[in-house]
Amino acid sequence: MNLTLQNPKLRLRPYTSDDADFLYTLFSESRAMTFYPEEVIRRLANQWLNEQQEAYIRHGYGVWVMETPSGDPVGQCGFMRRLIRREQAVEMGFSVLRTWRGRGFASRAARMAMERARRQAIAPVVYALTDPDNDIARRILIKCGFRRDGEMERHGSNVPLFRYDFKTEERAS
Repeated sequence: MNLTLQNPKLRLRPYTSDDADFLYTLFSESRAMTFYPEEVIRRLANQWLNEQQEAYIRHGYGVWVMETPSGDPVGQCGFMRRLIRREQAVEMGFSVLRTWRGRGFASRAARMAMERARRQAIAPVVYALTDPDNDIARRILIKCGFRRDGEMERHGSNVPLFRYDFKTEERAS
């Protein structure tokens, strides 16, 4: 199966070992990494890269690199297996480098990823979590058809939980 997704304005492709520096930059911008030393961020970035490569093999999906048509990496978007409400579930996530934000990359990528999830039937339900202060991410999720489904504890804080139920959305269409 071809894991690359593409439209005229954006490409989502699997991570390769060549993406380690990009991933380090993306991780470095995260508020969660503010006080981590460079070597720890690099180790976590390499671990993430390896986990995604394993996920492509094991599940046929993972998190993709977002690229412009000219090949500039701008962020990431995709699916992870996570515990949601004490059960294994699929979670969608996305992040964009600060210098590329506000150009529609996250919205396009989320729609492309959800279309792949629907066609590939990766799960009957996909979840997403956002930072409570991230209004842009909430709007993107709602635009993609996610509905608010309460809150969930993540890393010691309660965060908004969103849910996309493919069966419910198909009936509504």
